[in-house]
Amino acid sequence: IETMIHSAIICDDCQNRLSELNDKKKEFLYKELLLLLDVLDKSKEFDDILKYWKSIKKEKVKIFFSYAHKDREYLEEFKEYIKIFERNELVERWDDNELIVGEKWDYSIKEKIYSADIIIFLLSSTSLASDHIYNHELKIAFELKEMGESYVVPIIIKECLWDMTEFSEFQILPLDGKAVNSWTIREEAWTSVSRGLKKAIDNIIQSKQHILEKINEDKKELGTQKIYNSISDKELIF
Repeated sequence: IETMIHSAIICDDCQNRLSELNDKKKEFLYKELLLLLDVLDKSKEFDDILKYWKSIKKEKVKIFFSYAHKDREYLEEFKEYIKIFERNELVERWDDNELIVGEKWDYSIKEKIYSADIIIFLLSSTSLASDHIYNHELKIAFELKEMGESYVVPIIIKECLWDMTEFSEFQILPLDGKAVNSWTIREEAWTSVSRGLKKAIDNIIQSKQHILEKINEDKKELGTQKIYNSISDKELIF
């Protein structure tokens, strides 16, 4: 311990005061310093985790598609436009075409809705008329939206009475409210929709990053508080 003290870069006066301590107090001081170093080391680990998450391991945003099977061609078209999001590891999408033979479809669909960050509804007169979509997927999506657990993104693919439904309260895509099949150049419609969706994805990623940073700060604060608690009732001679 004395060798470590004398090799440290501290003032002569502090070294003299340390040399006057008895072995018991030196041992106590040594243990407290080890505790401090341990907490500082863990603090560095938290920072490293955060940097790693920011630069490499961004969690993918989970997307669920709700649509009428009659409108499947629109789903397939749109999936081509968001492929770039998947390639850049921004999103992980799911629709009922991903169901595995033998799975309980109702359970699997509900599981995917509840775990989704963004729930996309492809709107047409057919999807609005679907009792299954209304009574199951739509109700769950609105519940999750109210709890702040998911974004609900309605996309008008065919002219329909969407403005007479609960969807009138949401930001509609394409942004001007013009149905995808009404655009002279359909590629422009999907590009507009994709850009709007990208904004929602960015908001979710930023929100998750903020939560992770808060957790990181809380952990570091907790570690520092342990040091304060451990030495608050003890006497350190410096």
